Amino acid sequence: MIQNEKINAIFGGSKKQEDRFQMISPLRSNKHTNQDIFDALATVRPAAIVLFNEIKLHRNVLNNVCFYEKRESLLDPKGSPYQLFRRYVKELKQADIIKEIPAKLKRKLGLNKDGYYFIINPSFIYCKEKQQAREIWKAI
Repeated sequence: MIQNEKINAIFGGSKKQEDRFQMISPLRSNKHTNQDIFDALATVRPAAIVLFNEIKLHRNVLNNVCFYEKRESLLDPKGSPYQLFRRYVKELKQADIIKEIPAKLKRKLGLNKDGYYFIINPSFIYCKEKQQAREIWKAI
């Protein structure tokens, strides 16, 4: 306990500061093990990575559910911004990085904001409620 207090005093750490740090899955050490988040991101276009970064900014640390606000440019399904958005979402989904939460499951989870809801693969980025995140992931 004293050691932790010394470390906190030196680095300014606190319980609240611990919440800022998240864990990712173990990094792949050879080509015969499961891929990690970096392997998955390497398979998508840079623009899809930018979208992933925007999505993860609104991540619930409890269960990896992310809210992505419907922007005005995404309201027209025939418009170019919407088409690009859907293309990059599709890439992230195919890489097994995210899944889009369908309307029925959104209602069940009480997610009622008007926008897009995604879940980040709980095998890539760990969250506090791992079991709940895995159940949501499997339900999609």
